[in-house]
Amino acid sequence: MSDSDKPKKEDIDHEKILQGKALKIYWYLSTHRRAGVRKIQRALKLSSPGTVSYQIDKLMDAGIISKNQKDGKYYVKKEVKMGILGFYFHVGIFMIPRYSLYLVINIMGFVGYFFYAILYGNEFIINPGSFLFLFSLIFSTFVFIFESKKVWERRPTYVSNANEMKIGKHIVLVGSLITLLSTFYFSFAQVTNFDGRTLSSGIGFLFNLPEIWGNPQYWIDTFPYYYPNDTMLIYLYSILYLFFIFSGFIQLVGLKSKYVGIFGSCLTIAFGIVLIIYFNDIDIGDIGRLNRFSALFLSSPIIEGILPLDIPIVNIISFAYLTISLGTITLFIGGSLGLVGGILCIIKV
Repeated sequence: MSDSDKPKKEDIDHEKILQGKALKIYWYLSTHRRAGVRKIQRALKLSSPGTVSYQIDKLMDAGIISKNQKDGKYYVKKEVKMGILGFYFHVGIFMIPRYSLYLVINIMGFVGYFFYAILYGNEFIINPGSFLFLFSLIFSTFVFIFESKKVWERRPTYVSNANEMKIGKHIVLVGSLITLLSTFYFSFAQVTNFDGRTLSSGIGFLFNLPEIWGNPQYWIDTFPYYYPNDTMLIYLYSILYLFFIFSGFIQLVGLKSKYVGIFGSCLTIAFGIVLIIYFNDIDIGDIGRLNRFSALFLSSPIIEGILPLDIPIVNIISFAYLTISLGTITLFIGGSLGLVGGILCIIKV
């Protein structure tokens, strides 16, 4: 066939070409940047290099892939958004289901919900509209996870490296790192009237531990409003808070054990809820003891202006002396990402 008889590239039906082995090769190159014929053959378990070359020639004639003349490897030249590929967007070496983008939007919705819960406290939390909004977020999150799983199961399959990290594990990793930054580097809040202790932070709590366990009476005397005259409770709650503080490390275990990672993420979110209760002085009956002991996180700056890093976000309306800092917000983000990532790991995404 002469060049003049060949169909123009813009007239080629890419959806018809991208089927079977050709689709698998396109997917592989999309997620591996560049690869040679033999590497593609071994990865996709195709019968011979000739089979790969035949499919590559079709893709090159269609203008979808091209060959690097320096190393002889092939790469995607033109992204195609047809058929099953239309349900994915390409980021670097990742092909991510588009429903995952809606999951990210939902996470931002959760962050917004907790932001307003921090800002307005009971007035917002008990409002029927906020209950409906939270229910809608939870319901739609499960729908998007379900749809993402369906789309992911329809992807062109190939035999991947056993050590290859899947999308869910990447999200777990990012979530756990954000949680660790929130608890060990950022501050949760800034206060002005607590015996010179101006910042609430996870690292501050760890620095307070020797004093908490060595002299619990100090905390009873300094914060009589918060603590009953019971040193044993201070010991017990400080141990409970240690689990909260190290929840980021428990999230990291999710890279190996997804259920442990989900547990760590739930701990992180629960920790954030405790902080919200504490910062808003929300009355929740006997459970309120938990938030009263959050004053154990108050400390002076360890390194002024650096550790913990205080980035003020919003003043609490009911308390002129308290300002919510970035660590409280990122704590929810880290916990939410870890939870979503753990769920994606369970459904093998």
